[in-house]
This record gives sequence, C-alpha cells and structure tokens, in this order.
Amino acid sequence: MLHSSFGHLEGIQQPLIDELAELDHVLGKLPDAYRIIGRAGGIYGDFFNFYLCDISLKVNGLQPGGPVRTVKLFGQPTGRCTPQ
Repeated sequence: MLHSSFGHLEGIQQPLIDELAELDHVLGKLPDAYRIIGRAGGIYGDFFNFYLCDISLKVNGLQPGGPVRTVKLFGQPTGRCTPQ
C-alpha cells in the first residue's frame, strides 16, 4: 500500500522542486508565524479565536501564461493586525 502511494507524490514533487526557494522561505518563517498566531488568537478550551486581517484572491489569467491578478477583498491594518 505504501509503495503504491509514492506514484501519487510525483504530482506534487516537481512543483515543490520548481519552487524550492519559496518553500524554504515559507518553512523558515513558520515557527515565528505559529508564535504570532498563538499570541494573537488566544486559545480558550475547545476553540481557537482567529482574527482575520487580510483576504486576497489570486486569479490566474484566462489564457495559458496569462497574467496572474491578485484582488484584495478585505484588509484591517490596525489593532491586532498592525504590521510588525
């Protein structure tokens, strides 16, 4: 069963290799992000308070190789969401 699962990994392996620098950057920032989430959210019993600071939608172009657009839907730059 495990051996047959490796074939499915090929679908995500190449995109990760192509974006290795970006993946390394994201993984390097995760410990700090977890600390910030823990401080900002607050964990109380069985639920987690999560504060939404920004919502962006990334849309690929209609044609292959077309422009990628990022549309900011919501942003809260003050309070808990103040950039650090």
